[in-house]
Amino acid sequence: MSGSGRQIFLERWLTNGGPPKGIDLSSARHWAKRLIAQFAVQDWLVTVYTLILLGAVWMAPHSAERTMNLHRLFGLSALLVVTVLGVRAGLLGKGLFAAIIYRAGMLSVVLVSYFMLQGLLPVVSTKAYDAQLYALDLRLFGFEPALAFDQFVTPHTTEWFAFFYYSYFFLISIYTVFLLFERRLRLLADYAIAFMGVYCVAHILYMVVPGYGPFKFLSAEFQNPLPLGFWYQHVLDAVNSAGAQKDIFPSLHTAGPFTCFLFAFRHRKLSPYKYAWIPTAFFSANIIIATMFLRWHYVIDIIAGIGLSLLFAFAAVRITAWEEQYRKRRSLQPVWAPLWPKRDVPTHVPDQSPLAD
Repeated sequence: MSGSGRQIFLERWLTNGGPPKGIDLSSARHWAKRLIAQFAVQDWLVTVYTLILLGAVWMAPHSAERTMNLHRLFGLSALLVVTVLGVRAGLLGKGLFAAIIYRAGMLSVVLVSYFMLQGLLPVVSTKAYDAQLYALDLRLFGFEPALAFDQFVTPHTTEWFAFFYYSYFFLISIYTVFLLFERRLRLLADYAIAFMGVYCVAHILYMVVPGYGPFKFLSAEFQNPLPLGFWYQHVLDAVNSAGAQKDIFPSLHTAGPFTCFLFAFRHRKLSPYKYAWIPTAFFSANIIIATMFLRWHYVIDIIAGIGLSLLFAFAAVRITAWEEQYRKRRSLQPVWAPLWPKRDVPTHVPDQSPLAD
């Protein structure tokens, strides 16, 4: 619409006390209400998360980096809009294509946003709260694990924990990709709420409590440098190339694997988790220790990561059970459309605590 056209439209609107004749806003409002009613809890979660990222960068001081991050976030927002509206409004149909787009799109919004943090966090805040986090550790626990582990640094111990630290990427990828193709929709829903909740909240907290970790803040206190080896080199390459640098509170290297463990432990009577939960527990424990041994995190970061994981593990169980019944009562589309035609695979699993026997 041209500038003169917009002016005529607004004049008629104001003169007539409403929209010009022929424009049925009631139908648009009705369509919008029906669309919003179809939104799932995770749709709202990721939408609010994206808006918070946009708002934080928008309020940052003007700079070339701010403009670049805004452009990236607008692109991420467009991906979210296409994904959610395409599926919830039925624009992509109800078949395999729509199911794949929704699963891949929602996952991509959360994961891609993490890789944006490296440029986003310095734009949002130039502060670092290492001194406060370190002081809190000493006040609450009386010591700093990263410093205590210094006496055990050898080439073998460094490579051991570097291997497990790097295995974080494989553990999270295996669980996430496997569950994206899960037929049991309640399992998928439980994991999705917990995963998206943990990562979205953690990314927001990185903007509130940025820091560099003991590796940098306490560098002068360590007596033994970490020996460079195959796996430790891979860790350094990953952190330097894709890490957000100031993403320490809470520890996602703790919250992510611990979320996988809680999920597998809760469903340990079901295949494949009856075989997977013990290896997941072993890997998760070593990954968590590795975050402190390799000097990336304070112990308060670990506690915060475990707490965040527990919060969403318990919340996911209740949210998915409530939402399933809510959507059935209102004849709304399911949160997750099945990828394949139904067969004799249960879509429901018994309600129980994440730590139930």
